[in-house]
Parts: sequence; C-alpha cells; structure tokens
Amino acid sequence: MSYSSKPKCLTYPEATRAFADENVRDDINDACARLGQAMSNMMERFDSVAKQMHTLDLQRLAAPLKPRWDALSKEFRELLWQYRNNAGIISGRLKMFCTSVLPIAARNLSGRSRQTYEETVKVLQAFMSISAEHAALTRTLLDRALAFLQQMVAFHAELAKLVSRQSTTGQREIYELAVKLSDLEAQVGQICILNLEVPRPDVTHVTYSTFKIVSSSGRRPGRSKIPQQRMALSDDLGKLTQAYQGLESRRNEFVHAQYSAQVRTPQANYLGLPQMAVAPLVCDLMLSLENSLGLFLSIWARLKIDCNDILQWISTPAPTTVLIGLAPNGGLYIPEHIPKLPENWLTEWKDYSFVDLSVAVLSLYISPEEISKEELRSLVQKSYSTFRHPDVTPLHKLDDKTFVLELFHGPTFAFKDVALQLLGNLFEFFLLRRNAKKGLEETPETLTVVGATSGDTGSAAIYGLRGKENVSIFILHPKGRISPIQEAQMTTVTDSNVHNIAVKSTFDDCQDIVKALFADKEFNAKHHLGAVNSINWARILAQTVYYFLSFFHIRSQLPAGTSPDDIEIQYVVPTGNFGDILAAYYAKKMGLPVGKLVVATNANDILARFWKHGKYEKVDSESKSDVIVSVDASGVKETLSPAMDILVSSNFERLLWYLAYEHASGNTDEAKRQEACATLDGWMNKVKTNGRVEIPIQALETARKDFIAARVSDEETLATIKAFFDGQPSYIADPHTAVGLATARRLQPENADNVRQIVLSTAHPAKFSEAVSRALDGSPKFDFDRDVFPSELRGLLEKERRVIDVERPDIDLVKAVIESFAKQ
Repeated sequence: MSYSSKPKCLTYPEATRAFADENVRDDINDACARLGQAMSNMMERFDSVAKQMHTLDLQRLAAPLKPRWDALSKEFRELLWQYRNNAGIISGRLKMFCTSVLPIAARNLSGRSRQTYEETVKVLQAFMSISAEHAALTRTLLDRALAFLQQMVAFHAELAKLVSRQSTTGQREIYELAVKLSDLEAQVGQICILNLEVPRPDVTHVTYSTFKIVSSSGRRPGRSKIPQQRMALSDDLGKLTQAYQGLESRRNEFVHAQYSAQVRTPQANYLGLPQMAVAPLVCDLMLSLENSLGLFLSIWARLKIDCNDILQWISTPAPTTVLIGLAPNGGLYIPEHIPKLPENWLTEWKDYSFVDLSVAVLSLYISPEEISKEELRSLVQKSYSTFRHPDVTPLHKLDDKTFVLELFHGPTFAFKDVALQLLGNLFEFFLLRRNAKKGLEETPETLTVVGATSGDTGSAAIYGLRGKENVSIFILHPKGRISPIQEAQMTTVTDSNVHNIAVKSTFDDCQDIVKALFADKEFNAKHHLGAVNSINWARILAQTVYYFLSFFHIRSQLPAGTSPDDIEIQYVVPTGNFGDILAAYYAKKMGLPVGKLVVATNANDILARFWKHGKYEKVDSESKSDVIVSVDASGVKETLSPAMDILVSSNFERLLWYLAYEHASGNTDEAKRQEACATLDGWMNKVKTNGRVEIPIQALETARKDFIAARVSDEETLATIKAFFDGQPSYIADPHTAVGLATARRLQPENADNVRQIVLSTAHPAKFSEAVSRALDGSPKFDFDRDVFPSELRGLLEKERRVIDVERPDIDLVKAVIESFAKQ
C-alpha cells in the first residue's frame, strides 16, 4: 500500500466511491463477519486452554498462580462476551457508516435540498446519540482489555519462570519468549492508545483502519480495492502506521521465540504444554485487539464529528450562509461553483423588472427546496416595495457615453439598501421557519446581528432589521467620522432591538472588533451572531442584480443605428471594501458580457496601488508624494468620501482566493481549492503580521485582465461635483459618486469609441451636505434645500437619539454592551 508524500486526506465523495465498490463492500461484510467469528473462535481457544490448565494441579505445581488463573479465567469470559457483543454492534455501525452516512454526505455536497435535510436530520441525530453511548462502552472495554492483557502477560511470565525451573534445557528460550510477548503486548497497547489520541480523525483514518481489519481478517490485501485508494496520512496516522509496522516486526520475533522455546522445552515438563498454549492465546488476543478495538475506536471517535459536519453541510447553503455570514474558521463564504447564465437569458430577461431579475439571478444560487420560487418572489417584492423609484435602481443618462446607475432610492438613500432590505427579510424568513418547528415549550431561536459601518451600511442594516422578531442588531461606527445625516439616520431609530455603538476610533478598528467577535466561538455560539457587512455573501449576491438590470437598460437607451452588440460596457465603481465591484465580478463570471471593471478609490488607495505594483499593503512603500493629507494613528486618511476611508478591504480576500485558485498546480479541482486556501491564508497572514504582501506577477496579470484602478484626490472630487452640476444636463453627485465620475472622465481618452461607461452612484448627495455645499459654494443657481435635500430627511437632525459611546476599540467593552442588551 502506497501513501502520498504530500498530505491530502480523502474527501467524503472519494471515500464514498471507494466504499461503493462492490468488491470493497464484500470485503467489509466479510471482515465484519470474521470479527464475530473471531470472537467465537477465541472463546473456543480459551476453553481448550482452560481445560489443559484444569487438568493440572496448579495448587500443587504452581500454588501462587492458581488464584490468579481463576481470576483471569472469570475476567476473560466476561470481557470476551462484551467484546463479541460490541463487535456485532460496531460491525453493523461500520456498514451503516460506509453505505449510508458517507453517501448522504456526498449527496448533500452536490445537491443540498431542504427536503433531504429534513429527512436526514433526525436519523443522523439518533445515529450520533447511539454512537456516543457505544463510544463510552468501547473506551471502557479498551481499558479493561489492556488491563487484562497486562495481567495475562504477567501470568505468562510467571508461568515461564516455573517452566524454566523444572527444565534443564530451553530456559533462555522460554525467558526470551516471555520478553517478546511482553514487547508485543506493549506494541498493541501503543496502537490502541494512538487510535484513541487522534484529535480529529478524518475519513482517511476510518478508511485506513477499515483496510487493516479487511487485510487482517483472512482476506489477502491485494484483493481489496481499499488499499488502492491514495490516502495521505497526517502526523497522527503516520505514527499509527509506524506502530503497525513495529507490531509486524514484534509479532515475527514472538513467533520465532515461540518456536525456539517449543523445540527446547522437554515434553515431560508438565507446565510446558499449558505454557505453550497460553502464549499463542495471549498473542491471538492481542491480534484481535489490534484488528478490532483500534478500528472501533477510530469509528467512534469520528462518527459524531462526521454527523455534525454533514448536518452543517446540509444546512449551510441558504440558512447558515445568510444568518452567520462569516465562516466558523474566520474565513469568508464563496459559492462552491459560479453558475452560468441560461442559454436564452439575453432574450428572455431583457424586459424583466428588477424583481423579475432578482428572482432569476438568485434562483441560480438558491435551490427551490431551500426557498421555493413563490417564497423567493414574495421576499423580493417585500424588500423592494420600500424603494421610491419603480425601477429600483434606475439608469440616468449624462451623455452618449456616460451613464449613472442610481442606487440610492431605498429607505436610507444609499446603495446598501439594495442588499440589506433583502437580507433583513431573509433573516426573518429563516428564523420564523426554524422557530415554527419548535415545540410550544421550547425557547425560540434568536439572532444577534453585529456589524461595522463607515456610514451607509449601518443605517441600511438598521432599517432592514428594525422591529424584527427575535433579532437584535448592534452597529459599530467610528465616532465623529461619518456624516451628520448618516449618524442621525442610525441613532434616531429607537426600536428596542436596535443598538448603536460609537467607537472612538476608525472603521478598520470597528471591523476588526466585529471579526474578532465572530472568531470567538463561545461568544458566537451563546449569542448566535449574524453578519450584515459585505462579508456576508448574501449581500454580494443581491448586488449582482443591478448589473444585469443596467446592462439591459443601457442597450435600450442607445441612439438609433447603434447595435447593442457593438458596444462594450465599462462599469466604474467607487469602492472601499470591494464588495460592490466584487458583485460585478461575479456577474461577469456568470456570463454578463462586459469589459474591464474599474476600481475607483479616494486617497485611501490600497486597491489602486495593488493593481499598479501587485503589492497589497497598508502603507505605500513607494510613495514619494509631498501632498499633506490628514492621517490618523491607524494610517487611515480622512477624506470627503468617508464611506471609502478604509485601509484593508475585507471582500478583497475573495478575489485573492480566485487568483490563487487560477494559478494553483493541483491536478484536480479539489486539490486546487485546497492549495488556493493555503495560499490565501499565507497572504493574509503576511498582511496581518507585516502590513503587506506582494503577490506573484502571474496572479497580478490575471487580476489586470478583469480590473483597472485609479485614485482620486479630494480636490478632484470637489472639482468633479462642480463640473457635473454646471454641465448639461446638470447633475448633482455625492462625493463618492464624484470619485467614480472623475475616474470615468480620466479613462475616456484611452477608451475605444464603442465603450459606454456606467458609473455607480452609491449615495444621495443630501447625505454629504458638507462636501456638496463646499464644492458648489458661490454657485448662484445652487440651493441645497431646493436642489438636494429630500423631504424624508428634513428634521432628522433634531430627532431624539440613542447611542452607546465606547471610549476605545476594545472588544471586551463591546462584548459588555452586547451582553447587556442582546435578546437571550
């Protein structure tokens, strides 16, 4: 049997395929039957030895051994009875694991459905419960068996001494036999202990142990297909392999010593014959322990973990991904596969409304068993009924080559509403469905939503979740570093389930606290944390829809004589956390035919610098600028577009994973995924410890195929606001949209004549009155109240507020706030 030198443990589908082979199933069934037969044979062997011992007058020949033999005889019969009983139970469990549990896991990895989940949960939970009971029994049995082995070896050693005293020949051989038997006993004990000590045995462990029992039960290993599986061994299994190899060596030594002692011991020695019968009996008992208890323990140690993992896999797609947001290991969820658009999407979807497109796009990721088409449409309609424009995200034409996609027509006048109105309703939907299954006396499940905001996410999340049953929401924002309107939108919401936390620090510090809370397993489990930041994959998915809508709308607004197929669409996205433009990347990967995606940043230009140098670094190592910008202690620069004042972009990790995957060297998809995860982990650790990482040039060139990036200063932002206000038609942009418009104007001379630019307008200008007023100050035709300020926001600054101040970015202080107010 060969093992890969590069560890890569078997996956559930691979193990399932191995166990599904008819020959392998025959091997397993045969091995399990032989286990039971071995117990019966062992009982017969013991009875034979017992008869020989009974014919001897041990009281006369070996008085000190008589009571010990009687005690051993009684203990062995009881132990063997339990052993045989447990062998039957665990043999059945092994077959169930191979034929039921593994196939369920593999099936649900590829086709997870709510129906499958509901059908299997109770079975798996019962399986776990019974397994736990037998695990305790098996461990007790192991302790008894090892203790009995020690007693038998000690008894054999004493018997060997008596034999050697009565014999003039063979004394050295008999002593060697006792020593070898003791060595063999120690090696069996080591194997059992190693099996028990494997901290988290994987499928490889069970498969490996199954192979051992198959090959040791009388079937030639070459006939089984189990050893043909490529199984990488972890350090723990490597130690186990060495122990098995040591066992083979010691067993051979024992057999040789037994033969020598048998040849040299006189037949007239009354104790010699039973002593020669006891020695192989103990050896056979050790062999049975090796073949079965080791396997039993590996199965019991794995069963509960397996079932929990299976349950998590089954329930992960919609409920867990939406409600939790951040993966248990602190990573970000990405779709297992990016679906391709249906063949007829271009003609069938062209007249769809925003609601229709949302249902069509989301259905590619969400199976109808998880959320039915009717339920999904109802959720989408409810979510976007709160928007002020019938198109939800209308496309506004500035000139023949420049369009603005207005994303600010939701309740809080920001693009975050598009995702968070839907996310809030999804939270409520899944909680209601889970709680509907609980009994009247059971405590309803609750959700504690925690998020960080640089301005717009907080208010959008609060408006999406205010008043939701069994949901508490805690939003952290950097005190004094968001606009007055943004702060008022959050802090004037006085619903009892809404809690605003003002942290005297930066957005990056707030976001780090949120990530640390999710990484705290005990705190997370106690409060059932859920995420609303763009680290939540559901938000990215919801935002892909307006790229499809704008794609169809721009094609319908082209001048007569221009073919839609002749133009190239260039999306220009002002972004700080990389979530909005990542949604465009997913849309493109699905098959939306667009050109390069443009990353527009302000002075916090970590993203722009990445596409320039391939370095993802908090501090620009190549900066030679003499421009003075206000920078706080964390390195974040204060700008007129504060929602983009972010030093590290959380969603950028997702793109880096795809870059790592693209250049992974694995031969299979699974191998490439594992390699990409390891590469990304290494990159992000460098960012965390060193503040920077430089990716390989090949990965950078791949990123440049889909993206370009630019940096816009505050001066350019103000000038752009004024230029578009003075233009024809006149258009008032908020500072974030102005960053996008300035980038678009800079790129136009380089673009081909067929390029049409769509600039994302992420917020209503009224939310950033200071910047807009500063840009248009002195313009005689500008009146902020008349031209900008919507009636819905009037009087907001004078309303009652509720906010909790935290004096420093301290996770324990934030925990204390959540502990005080969260729904238990």
